[in-house]
Amino acid sequence: MDSNTYIKSFQLFDKDEKGFIGKHELRQLFRSFGQYLSDKDLRLIVAEGDLNGDGKISIQEFVGLMKRRMRSAWESGTDDLLRLFKIFDIDGNGVIDKHELRHVCNFIFIGIVMDAVGHFVTEEDVEEMMLAADLDGNGSIDYNDFLTFLADLNETKLN
Repeated sequence: MDSNTYIKSFQLFDKDEKGFIGKHELRQLFRSFGQYLSDKDLRLIVAEGDLNGDGKISIQEFVGLMKRRMRSAWESGTDDLLRLFKIFDIDGNGVIDKHELRHVCNFIFIGIVMDAVGHFVTEEDVEEMMLAADLDGNGSIDYNDFLTFLADLNETKLN
């Protein structure tokens, strides 16, 4: 994800438009990504992101925090990526079908996806995503397809 995506995500939860979010909004933001934070995890994330120590996360701090967390996810490997896969695999059967993909895109990541494509995800958008990520062509995205697709995306962004 690029900085603009993080900024748009931040703005969705900065309801009073003051340019920062507190613990409550940060918890809601992470929940929208399918991550349910304990109080301890929330305190650790605020401590990691709050570089000036004011107890709030500014938009600049948030972008830096998210970039560090994404880099860490790639470096730490499978645990974080498996958790991400499970967000999409709603029924827990080990594969992502087009209905799950559409659901996640339209309901969990609504602000990010709408900003990227300019509209709610259509059936055509889902088909395009499935074609790109369903590497073995069986109509669903298994964990290996998912990892390969994300690695290809990451490599494309780095080049």
